[in-house]
Amino acid sequence: MLIRTGESVGVKESGFVIDEVNSNSEKEIYEYLEGGKSLKGQYEPLNPTRYFVYDVDLLNAKNQAYREEADENNRKNAKVLGIGDKLAFDNPKILVRQSSPIICASYTDEKYVYNRSYYSISQVNSSGSTNFSLLYTLGLLNSSVLTFYSIHKGLIKQEKGKQPQIRLGDLKLLPIVNSNKEHKLIIECFVHYVLFLKTIKNDIECNFFIHLIDGCVVELYFPEEIKSAGKEILKHLGDLKPITDDMSEEEKLAIIQSEFERLYDPNHPVRFAIETLDSVEEVRIIRRR
Repeated sequence: MLIRTGESVGVKESGFVIDEVNSNSEKEIYEYLEGGKSLKGQYEPLNPTRYFVYDVDLLNAKNQAYREEADENNRKNAKVLGIGDKLAFDNPKILVRQSSPIICASYTDEKYVYNRSYYSISQVNSSGSTNFSLLYTLGLLNSSVLTFYSIHKGLIKQEKGKQPQIRLGDLKLLPIVNSNKEHKLIIECFVHYVLFLKTIKNDIECNFFIHLIDGCVVELYFPEEIKSAGKEILKHLGDLKPITDDMSEEEKLAIIQSEFERLYDPNHPVRFAIETLDSVEEVRIIRRR
């Protein structure tokens, strides 16, 4: 995974974070994401709060001034500002909140600048490129399995009197299972459903598919335990109908509702499996956290 932090200029340095767009600006201006208010929960749409002027000339001038100030005061280390990775800002990405008691992530293909409250995971940044699936990875990150792992391995730091946090180095330690193509497509499909349903605030169907994604991820990490308990899910999901970005909202919703009705049928093995998955000891332990 290609992981990056956000910009480190912050709001205290004038000329970068602004409340209103200046139409006369010659510099590129992005919508700006900051803190928990820009990502309120797993899979939630992102909410920009302000704007960010991507001004490398201003950045260089400020860093030069800090260097000169350090030299004048005989300080070896000068303050250094970082404006962030433009390729990460410009390309589709997963954004993961740094401060959260669980792994909290969402996806966007919009251009955003974000502060250090977030880590981005993308297929393209200044380090290079890769072809791993963002939607599949998002489904894994938001699962009960990886939150359980993060808490019990100490990757999410929970210090008294402080907000729980996951650091960049610890985020890189999360075990992302490399499943087969069929299973990846299943999880991608459901994640796409959920991201769309979040935008239209369809909670009933959205919650069902989130629970279903989690069941699929549990099976990826504990295949033998799920199989021996007769709670397999993935083998019953080979004929899903995906939604695509070029579909209308009505077309997307029609497909999702038809799949919801099919999979939520009391006689469908998928519904039986996800509703009784907690009878598997490993699942009970994970979901209790």
